[in-house]
Amino acid sequence: MEQFKIRNGLRLFEKKADRKKICVAYLGGSITLAEGYRIKVTQWLREQWPEVEVSQINAGIGGTGSVLGAFRLENDVLRYNPDLIFVEFAVNDCEHTSIGQCQSAMEGIVRKIWNHDIDTDICFIYAINQQIKAAIEQGRDFWTIQEMEQIAEYYGIPSINMGIEVVCLEKAGRLVYQASSSASQETVPDGKIIFSRDGVHPTLDEGHAIYANGIIQFLESIKNQGAIPVRSELKPELFGTPWENARLVPLSNVAELSSEWSIAEPAQEGLKCENIHKLCPLYKTVKPGSEIRFNFKGTGFGLLGIFGLNSGQFTIDVDGVTRPPAALFDKYGNIYRVHYAMAVSGLPDAQHYVIMKLDSIPPDRSMLLPERIVSDPSQMEGIVAYIYGLLLLGEPQ
Repeated sequence: MEQFKIRNGLRLFEKKADRKKICVAYLGGSITLAEGYRIKVTQWLREQWPEVEVSQINAGIGGTGSVLGAFRLENDVLRYNPDLIFVEFAVNDCEHTSIGQCQSAMEGIVRKIWNHDIDTDICFIYAINQQIKAAIEQGRDFWTIQEMEQIAEYYGIPSINMGIEVVCLEKAGRLVYQASSSASQETVPDGKIIFSRDGVHPTLDEGHAIYANGIIQFLESIKNQGAIPVRSELKPELFGTPWENARLVPLSNVAELSSEWSIAEPAQEGLKCENIHKLCPLYKTVKPGSEIRFNFKGTGFGLLGIFGLNSGQFTIDVDGVTRPPAALFDKYGNIYRVHYAMAVSGLPDAQHYVIMKLDSIPPDRSMLLPERIVSDPSQMEGIVAYIYGLLLLGEPQ
């Protein structure tokens, strides 16, 4: 297996010769959000080019994959006009995304970036979890990486499989893939590297250093790659369903809300979620029957808000037809966190009228993982909905 796929490479090293500023964006989940590989790679770039102002965009949101990435791309990344975008979704797409969604979202991300600026560099980076690790040990790519590699190969996008080095180090007896939370470096035999405490998130110093070093080695390898093919136009679609029309629209811009909704102040609500600053204004209701009404032209929609504890679910009516409810709760629901739910997809590409109502029946709380401890069970009583915006596959009307 190859750790690096250079393909058409990056034009970053050509660009920096005549620019005083370079912006690098990191789009991904909690691994990207952490103060780890992202910080180390940016610092390396600054050391390489002391005469250039290198800025970074942290566009990581924990527990979310390429689906939400496609919807939030403009607001979280493209408005900053980055020169290079690292995209890290292989781990989170294992759980939160179907194969079809992964194809549509990842190809949509690529095409949206190049519709914004055809000269922007893109690099796919693949982190590791237990599922991806097992696949690497068998000499194959996990399905999320397989799908992303199809897109990378088709569009000539370089990719870095950061998990290969982790597996090699473990096989060589130099690394403990998952150490207990109580284990210290002193208790790990022979000074081995502690890669992770939970099998997913790298330790900030040692685990993230492996990821950062892999990316830096890749960047070192293409420093003098010479002239790179210049993109002049987008290739035809690969899968035929890229989410180029995915957009995140605040409720305040498109929806008609019933009177039971009010604007929530996160501090007063006791909400301390990472990235909650992105959800402003955040709307709240605790009354079953509270409505969200909107029109749009397109093929599907979802909700972005806060999941957890006593979060409710919405009944859905599209063009007079009842759809399955959209829950704001899942198996990680013992804490409040920024998350999303794709409510309806696969609609005819036409105008639709939607009515959503907060259900009096709560989501199934039994889906909560046993290890997700709830310190105060009373916090799960009642029903609340915190919503920021709509995820539209189409245009608001």
